[in-house]
Amino acid sequence: MTRESATYSPRIGVKYCGGCNPFYDRGATVRKALANFPSASVESVVGKDCAEFDLIFVVLGCSQSECFDYKSLQGKYGQVIISKPEDSAKIIQAMNDLFSNQKKERES
Repeated sequence: MTRESATYSPRIGVKYCGGCNPFYDRGATVRKALANFPSASVESVVGKDCAEFDLIFVVLGCSQSECFDYKSLQGKYGQVIISKPEDSAKIIQAMNDLFSNQKKERES
């Protein structure tokens, strides 16, 4: 992380599925990936306006995507769907993109 991006504190929303049939530790997957971004503010989106968040991570516990309607959960820069531990790479990529875009906006 660059010195400029270290001052940026993105607001990240997380929505977990109901957890009826998880085959992995969803919370650990998110925490591990976001540990690389200590300046991020991470909180649940429940009861909040998703437009207030920079990104929304929708975390599914299995391959079923019909357990709840998450399509409307959009942050300022969209959403990332997580459905398996390997998707932690999607979190890291989305966060890197967010910091990179923020840096470009600040420089212009």
